[in-house]
This record gives sequence, C-alpha cells and structure tokens, in this order.
Amino acid sequence: MHIANRSSWESGVTWRPLPRRERARQEEYDVLCGVNRHTITPDGCVHEQDNYKLDLHGYGTTASVLVHERGSNTYRRLRDDSLLAAREYWRRTAPFWAGVRAAWAETTSRHSSFTFAEGVSAKDIWDTLFEWAEEYGNKPDGGDYAIRQARAYIDSALMAHPGLRAEY
Repeated sequence: MHIANRSSWESGVTWRPLPRRERARQEEYDVLCGVNRHTITPDGCVHEQDNYKLDLHGYGTTASVLVHERGSNTYRRLRDDSLLAAREYWRRTAPFWAGVRAAWAETTSRHSSFTFAEGVSAKDIWDTLFEWAEEYGNKPDGGDYAIRQARAYIDSALMAHPGLRAEY
C-alpha cells in the first residue's frame, strides 16, 4: 500500500519458530502465529507485529492461544558519516566474508538439512568467524587460508540430516 510519502507491506498470517531469546528457556508455547507489517517512512522504517503464542498440545489437531502480543520497532536511517567504521571494516574483511558465504552455499547445496553439532551454537560459529575476519582481514596473503579454515570449521560445526528438507 502506498499513501503519500509512506509505503507499507503486510504479510498474511504465518507461523514462525520461537524467537532465539525464548528458545533457550522452557516456554509453554510451541509457535508464534502472526502478521507483520513493514512501513517505509522518510526517516527509516517501522516494523509492527500482531502475534499469538500457540500451545499445539503435543502437535495434535487442536491448539490454544496462550498470549496475544503486539509489538512495534522503529528504525531510523543513519547519516552517511556514521557509517565510516562499518565501511572500513567491510573494506578490510569483504574477501573473507565472501569465502564464508561460499562455504555456507557449498554446505547447503550438499545437505538438505542440518543442525549444530553437539556443544556448538550459532553464537560459537559467529564469534569464531568474526575473530578470524579481524585476524585475516588485514593480511593480503592470509585470506585464502582463512576461507579454507572457515569451510572446514563450518563443516565440523554441523551435523547433516540426509533426507530431511529444512524450510526457510
């Protein structure tokens, strides 16, 4: 929808997995069911959510609404001069991150579904990769080695599940 200087998009009703902050706790619901609205404004954008937390009763045919929540997040556009540090980081580390993206693409092309290996979390993977990006980002001859190392690390941090297909 477009009105004056604002443009909005609204999703249909979708089911989403539990947010990461709630997956770590023993929550009493199984899934979020809700609608998202994104509105572009002259200063940035607004993300509004209208969610229901559902208990699926052991994944049977009935469900109960436990909580109805509404949320709104406002994002303000940054000035160009506030992005200088980010642009410098990207200039130094872009080749390394291109290799990491290639490693993930190779992994997802070989395996239709995977989980983290025991004792490994997404935070562990990203912390390690960000450390390597800093270490190898300043070394013109270290990038290829870092990319090979990242590929091996990603493969070791995941467990493939042949025959399953993850939905993204």
